[in-house]
Amino acid sequence: MQDVLLDYLRRNVQLEHVAQSKIGDPVHIHSYSIQGNEADSPRLHLAERFSTDSEGVATSLGLQMDANVELRNIFEQLEAMISDDILLPVV
Repeated sequence: MQDVLLDYLRRNVQLEHVAQSKIGDPVHIHSYSIQGNEADSPRLHLAERFSTDSEGVATSLGLQMDANVELRNIFEQLEAMISDDILLPVV
């Protein structure tokens, strides 16, 4: 995800429990910044890597942890949290 989206999520979603990337975690999040100007080709730069487990995802979304939290519920929660202001316009 772009670093701007990660900043937005940090302001609007509980992410304090998400830690430095661990190999055994099922959910990994990478944050990238776009560097360069109009004269240069833009380049992606890896800014941060971190990870969590399904319990951490549920905590971030404010869900009560249940052994069967469905992926559909997670996507619905994420989509509801993202405003139109943060979406990248398609040109």
